[in-house]
Amino acid sequence: IERFYQELATSNEGNTVAKNITNFKNSVTANGGYYIGRYEARKNTTSGKLTEVNSDSVWNRITQPDAATQARNMYDEQQPFTSDLMNSYAWDTATLFLQNCGTNKKYSRKESLNSSLSQTGTTNDNPCNIFDMASNVFEWTTETSSESSFHCVSRGGCYNSSYSYASHRGYGNTYGYDNIGFRPLLYVNV
Repeated sequence: IERFYQELATSNEGNTVAKNITNFKNSVTANGGYYIGRYEARKNTTSGKLTEVNSDSVWNRITQPDAATQARNMYDEQQPFTSDLMNSYAWDTATLFLQNCGTNKKYSRKESLNSSLSQTGTTNDNPCNIFDMASNVFEWTTETSSESSFHCVSRGGCYNSSYSYASHRGYGNTYGYDNIGFRPLLYVNV
């Protein structure tokens, strides 16, 4: 996997990388973890802002760079924590956590439960009260693909993909797609 997918410090390929992957890793070690959005990112129809409110609509059709900007701007810089787009380490450890905490010990291989987009994200894919990592829409991450012209990486399962599952990696260009959204990540500053 490391040959084709990596967390880079910088990229000249048009995709957005993690704010600071070293700070993320140091924070996880020092503080014992991180937080991810309970839901796929939602867009409030009135304010147009990123929310984690399950009654708001799933935010899909967003480019990977714009998803990173929205995740990073979820909170202001004065907070004692950092918000960012999910990175590969967070995605992998979250799926392992869901396997150990939930009833499905093979959650990382769980396939999507829905065959069409659920704007409310309610697909009954909610181990440990974390929703739709295996279902609904793929989710942009800060990981970079070595595939020529397709450097943006999405993770998870999707409603229109019979081959995808919770730990799935896909790659694409920076376009916004109906079947790709994102999930914010939050960690304590060190």
